[in-house]
Amino acid sequence: MARRAVGSTARTRGARRSVVGFATLALLLGIPTAFGAGVGAHPSIEDHDEDELSLTEAEALDFDAAYIAEKFDMPFEVVRQQLDYQIAFGDLLDRIPQDIQQSQFAGAALDRFNPGTATIFFKDEVPSEVVSLVGGAGVPGIQLQGGMRYSNEDLKTLSRAVVATVTGLGYSHLVLSIEPGTQRLALVVVDPPGPSFTTASELAEAIAIRLDEAFQVDARDLIVEIRPEGATLGRATGAYGGSKMPVAGDPVAYCTSAFVVRKNSNGAEGVLTASHCEGLTTMYHHNLDGTIKHGPFSTPWGGGTLESGDEEYGDIEWRTTVHDALPKFHWRDGDARRTVGSRASNLQHPIDQLVCRYGRTTDYECAYISHNPASFSISWLGDIVVLEDMVLLSNGCFSGFCASQDGDSGGPWFNGSKAFGIHHGWLPVAGGGGEAFEAYSKIQNAEILFDLSVQTG
Repeated sequence: MARRAVGSTARTRGARRSVVGFATLALLLGIPTAFGAGVGAHPSIEDHDEDELSLTEAEALDFDAAYIAEKFDMPFEVVRQQLDYQIAFGDLLDRIPQDIQQSQFAGAALDRFNPGTATIFFKDEVPSEVVSLVGGAGVPGIQLQGGMRYSNEDLKTLSRAVVATVTGLGYSHLVLSIEPGTQRLALVVVDPPGPSFTTASELAEAIAIRLDEAFQVDARDLIVEIRPEGATLGRATGAYGGSKMPVAGDPVAYCTSAFVVRKNSNGAEGVLTASHCEGLTTMYHHNLDGTIKHGPFSTPWGGGTLESGDEEYGDIEWRTTVHDALPKFHWRDGDARRTVGSRASNLQHPIDQLVCRYGRTTDYECAYISHNPASFSISWLGDIVVLEDMVLLSNGCFSGFCASQDGDSGGPWFNGSKAFGIHHGWLPVAGGGGEAFEAYSKIQNAEILFDLSVQTG
């Protein structure tokens, strides 16, 4: 079924803002160009071979650092060092023993205000194995904090229970996030038609009473905001990754592809995008309107979380392709590409992690991870479904005016050349002061659900 990708209103800074060229941005920031030797104006497609359009890992990180430094008014050197630190910290998280990941790991956080420092949280006591691991890892500035009430796996179970409780009370439109460090539950709901609770505190008490027996949740553990009836909480925004994917039969609707994948069981190749995107039958090879189109994609396609009822993995689908799919993705408007070097595991999404995204409408943007995990409801073909285990991000946007827009859905979230997620859209967070937080589905969940491997070069 063809369906228009939905999103927010127009950006205040320009609906199609282009990113400043790397060399120009480096000069504006006074950055030495040794790390980007030979970088000048972006080459035209006609004058260079395809391989020359891809950035190396170092060049990709340099560009991200330069953009982030300008956006958040930080020294380039500080940002660049933080990106390197993020990589080392993420690799360390993946080395935590599997049994501890499942039973005690309670999340992780970098500190944007103190670069080069990070915290790993654990349910109950800090495991001695992790103390030894961190002591010999050669990654400085790491604090280990025990005493958390819930592990990450506990939080997923608790989130499902909260959502079931809230929807059972008549509130079908909701956003649930976990406050980092405190594990307080932040909930935004829309007042339903008919009888409802008068105040947020009354709703919090009702939720706590219903959860108390199984989870010992107190009303003080809940941050609740009630929006008026009819309010919109947020909307999804609708063979390389990062390519424009037009909706069949609609001259203006489209989504964005994320990353190239391969089916482990039979070797079939395809691309990831958002499951709420429908009617996608082709995509542009060079990411430019009027260039070669690839397709049609197979019907039925590989599968999607919304179609298969697997929303606990997020807003993800993959589409098999009828042409060779290369392990590269577009990361800004035009034909600029990066080669995928690796993909983030489900542990490698700590709070304050810097990541960037690309969408075919709003181009290139970067943000900090603010909440992980998060759950929220969306309208889907006349029903309300709840997406789980999502990641929320802050980039300083308010009221959705500078968040993602129509057509960005399904695009890649990345850091350097590392794949992190599949873009969903934007939404509010309780206690967020009106900020429009962006959201993505975790890349490893796509691999787990559909038996895929993200392709690397």
